Amino acid sequence: MFENKIAISKNFLIAICFISLILFAVNTVDAMELNDTFADVGANHEAVGSINAIDKDKLGNSQQDTLLKSNMITLNGGDFKTIQNLIHYNLTNGDKLVLNGEFTASEEQSVILVYKNITFTSTSKATLDGKNISSIFVVENGGSGSCFSNLVFKNGNGNNGGAVLVFGKDVSFRDCTFRDNYASNGGGAIYTNYYVETDPNFGRNLVIDNCDFINNRAAVAAGAVGAYGYNTRITNSRFDSNSVYNKDGGYVYGGAIQVGKEGIVTNSLIKNCNFTDNKAISISGTKLSHGGASCLRQNVTYENCIFTRNSADFGGALTAHSSGTIKNCTFIENTANDYGGAMANVNGITSMNLKIIDCDFKSNSAPYGGAAKLSGYSVTIDDCNFYDNYASIDGGAVYIDTNTLDIFNSNFDYNSAKHNGGAVYVNGESTTVQRSNFTYNTAIADPRVKDDGLGGAIYINGTLDSVNNNRFEYNVARNGSAIYYDKEGKDLKITNNVMTKNQAWVYALPIYAEDIYYGETENVGAIIYGGNNIADYDNLAVSNAIYNAASNRYIKVNGETPVLGATNSGQLYQDSREYNVDVLLTVKHEDGTVVFNRTLKSSYLGEISAQLTNLKEGTYTVTARHFEDNFYKAIINQTTFVVKSKIDVTLRKDTASSEYNYHDYVVWTINVVNNGPSDASGVNVSDVLPSGLVYKSYTATVGTYSNGVWTIGNLSKGKTETLKITTLVDKTGNITNEANVVAKEFDWNTSNNHDSEMISVKKASDLAITKTSDVTNPNYGDLVKWTLVVTNNGPDIAHEVVVNDVLPDGLVLKSTTGNYTGGKWSIGTLNVGQSRSLEIVTLVNVTGIIKNTATVTGFEHDYNLANNQASKIITVSNAVDLAIVKVVNNTRPNYGDLVKWTLTVRNNGPNAATGVNVSDVLPSGLIYDSYVASVGRYSNGVWTIGNLAKGASQTLEIISKIGKTGTIKNIAAVTGKEYDVDMSNNHDEASVNVANAADLAIVKTANVTKPNYGDLVKWTLTVTNNGPNTATEVFVDDVIPKGLVLKNSDIYYTNGRWSVGTLTSGQSRSLEIITLVNTTGNIKNVANVSGHEYDYNPLNNRAEKTISVPNAADLAIVKVVNNTRPNYGDLVKWTLTVRNIGPDAATGVNVSDVLPSGLIYQSATPSVGSYSNGIWTIGDLSKGASHALDIICKVNKTGIIKNVASVTGN
Repeated sequence: MFENKIAISKNFLIAICFISLILFAVNTVDAMELNDTFADVGANHEAVGSINAIDKDKLGNSQQDTLLKSNMITLNGGDFKTIQNLIHYNLTNGDKLVLNGEFTASEEQSVILVYKNITFTSTSKATLDGKNISSIFVVENGGSGSCFSNLVFKNGNGNNGGAVLVFGKDVSFRDCTFRDNYASNGGGAIYTNYYVETDPNFGRNLVIDNCDFINNRAAVAAGAVGAYGYNTRITNSRFDSNSVYNKDGGYVYGGAIQVGKEGIVTNSLIKNCNFTDNKAISISGTKLSHGGASCLRQNVTYENCIFTRNSADFGGALTAHSSGTIKNCTFIENTANDYGGAMANVNGITSMNLKIIDCDFKSNSAPYGGAAKLSGYSVTIDDCNFYDNYASIDGGAVYIDTNTLDIFNSNFDYNSAKHNGGAVYVNGESTTVQRSNFTYNTAIADPRVKDDGLGGAIYINGTLDSVNNNRFEYNVARNGSAIYYDKEGKDLKITNNVMTKNQAWVYALPIYAEDIYYGETENVGAIIYGGNNIADYDNLAVSNAIYNAASNRYIKVNGETPVLGATNSGQLYQDSREYNVDVLLTVKHEDGTVVFNRTLKSSYLGEISAQLTNLKEGTYTVTARHFEDNFYKAIINQTTFVVKSKIDVTLRKDTASSEYNYHDYVVWTINVVNNGPSDASGVNVSDVLPSGLVYKSYTATVGTYSNGVWTIGNLSKGKTETLKITTLVDKTGNITNEANVVAKEFDWNTSNNHDSEMISVKKASDLAITKTSDVTNPNYGDLVKWTLVVTNNGPDIAHEVVVNDVLPDGLVLKSTTGNYTGGKWSIGTLNVGQSRSLEIVTLVNVTGIIKNTATVTGFEHDYNLANNQASKIITVSNAVDLAIVKVVNNTRPNYGDLVKWTLTVRNNGPNAATGVNVSDVLPSGLIYDSYVASVGRYSNGVWTIGNLAKGASQTLEIISKIGKTGTIKNIAAVTGKEYDVDMSNNHDEASVNVANAADLAIVKTANVTKPNYGDLVKWTLTVTNNGPNTATEVFVDDVIPKGLVLKNSDIYYTNGRWSVGTLTSGQSRSLEIITLVNTTGNIKNVANVSGHEYDYNPLNNRAEKTISVPNAADLAIVKVVNNTRPNYGDLVKWTLTVRNIGPDAATGVNVSDVLPSGLIYQSATPSVGSYSNGIWTIGDLSKGASHALDIICKVNKTGIIKNVASVTGN
């Protein structure tokens, strides 16, 4: 079964392993010195040697056994350590390791170190799984030449090279799959040592062929492959959904691969590869990612590659960092957030020379350069196709900012930019576009602005530019449907180009027309301005394709420099007016009649025109319209002119009389006539009433009159209309009223449009009087000041002015100002607007309503008698004089006594009183007890009396208890609803003087209530002053009763008396007395407290406490023995004598005498009772009596024997 199998003994295997271990320790020295690279890898290295004894009996049974041939070992599944051990002990340079099944990382950083030239392959696509805890391989310098084929690398995780980190050269990967690997720095799948400057062999000649890289990721660069060595070859491989993303921010680049590095000419090639859905992602809010698929480095060539749906902030697929070539590649649907949907380069590299040859760009997009945005020294685009690319700002296909741009033999179709340069946008020194086709490209204009949508095919800003032998067709822009030359341009030559059906905007179509009068000739027309300003009277193709924003000196078309301004001489010219454009001119009357409707060709001056005659009156609308065609967008404009009528309107004004009195009514009649020859419209009459006339009403045969304007409206030829205005005359003298008529139509005779009429008004005056009082509701006996004011309201001076003001009953004249005598005030002359005043002071001597009236008269006619009289009414409220008297029955009561307060209320008039209340809120120290009232009720300190007739009186008695000592003042006040003429007697007060008082309270306690005979008892006396005043000369009498013997007390307790002294209100004092109990039975102990002040509560002046002493007896016992030194076995007699010393008889007397060990009971003889089980039961024992007991026992041990007896009773 196993051909060429070598039989190996166990001892031989052990020897081989030992030798291999020594060789490994030597061969790995170089690897151990690469500390910087290890730091990048993140692998652990330990100097560990071990010998694994192998049971030879199991070699033919295990699925993981190794088959040792001359140059190949096959391994079926396991972990990375298994592979590492084979490299250490079983494999040598040139050997092949065939892996089948799955191999996994068993712990973190369990990376496989390859330091020998080994071929790793599989017949079944073996899988190496880093489990996201370890990278998979590190190929060191000793592993140069190693090859990996037909393997799957997944879930590798490292710093650089998530799956494989390469230091050696000539390493190759063929037919492998790399999936879901991750590097926290660069090279999510494969990474060659970046520092090729230190060792040119790092990663040299790396080959990756026919491999798949799917969903590999890195944090900074090279989501799948980072190859920085010389002569890298990546061919026939697929890169799908790889990405770079750094959550901490900063630049990220190369979503799929990075080949080469700055300043190193690696001469590398990427050929026949597909890059799909790879991404370089920057954190939100930044635009720091580029090279969604890869970056182009110096002398790195991309050939025959396809880039699809890759994305980054700039350079959605590729970012160029240095000169290089991209050849025969296809870019489809790549996107950039900032610029260069498919390609871009790093800004600031001015020496870059970039060639793009035989490439296709389709449906790529970015804000700038939908397919590419490139800068540097030179860019060459040769034999390329750009289709359906889109820029949201400039450069639908390409945006170029270089010194030199060359575009040769390329096609630009259906590209668009939302701002400028539908296909190409160029900023540069020298631009050459030759032998290329531009069709259906669009610079999209925003109608809301005026400076975008420029250059449907090409937008050029340069100093030495040429566009030769190209074809421009169906391109669209606001200005420059094919070519737009920037205002900063210096030299553009456009030669031998085919330009047809390129479309620009028509952005202005002004119409001219003027109003005329009936019978005159109307000239109407329009001038069309468009988005192409280079034209030739004899060459319509040139006339509709180019816009030059620079000086005409800086552009040549087919060798000719345009002149400024349109000309029909056959010369090339620069002018924004468009030539040979169809414009439909329509003129329509307001009634719908079309008087002109014809399509006209614009002249070389951009003008169309027509003459119109025999127009009827009315408004005409002129419409100029250009319909969209292959050369210009549609535009429409309108204006109007009017054929106006002629009229002659006349006005006449009249009144019924020429003389009127002041405040008479005057009717003004206005007649308006239209004398033709046309009907009038918008007819208005202005008749603003002059000073002296007050508008009252109007009547009109037509229209309305408001704010001085009579609005008639239409007035037919020969028609008359009439207005009558009624006014009030408001001044004297001459008043002139004028009127004027106007209409909308031309009035050929204005001399009859105005008329006026004058009236004369006689002199007059209006005397007005007012009367006020300083108070409208005075009280009885108050003074009232009356003020009279007389005013002449004009319009003329008043003479002989007199006021009559006779005081009515109830008012007594006290004083006055002015010439007032006998009820008459003589004023005399009063000018217009002048006022005079008079003050009269009176005394009120009645109640009720009092009316005071004054009348003014003068010499002149008074046209307003309504204000010649003035009256003022005052209302005097009812009045009373309420008086109150308060007395008390005892002015010197004791604390706690009841006292009676008597209140008497009287109404002294002049009117009956209502709502009478007496406020008598008892002050602090008086405690309400009861009341007796002759009328009403007393509650909450208020005695409610109600009505009290003039001269009547009522009484109230209030009984209260004295609640404090000292002087207590009680105040009462009476009020009523009516005005009180004398407030001095509305309140009264009475006082009582209360002597000091103190409530002394005593409490007696004992610390024990049932003491025994002979016990000590502690008696505690507590004296408290419950106030309200301080107590003085306080004594407590507490004589010790029989049965208690004084043992101890305070020094202030002597002979049964405790001298307390002074005790403030609320203060307490205590005394402790210690006594000895020398009797039994109940013992009562009594104490009494007294003081100097009045004690209003004697019930708490005594305290007593009784203790109960139970009966007591003093039982005594004596024990003797007849022989204190008996021999062993002798009989001895113990005699016990019990005596009751008193004081009481004892009951339940028992003696306990349990014989100890060594005494054997023989017999007992009691004088009373019985002895059993060590207990002598005696029973009752009277005071002074005694009993004896003899106990005979045998001694049965030697030594000291102690016999104890004790007596107890109830």
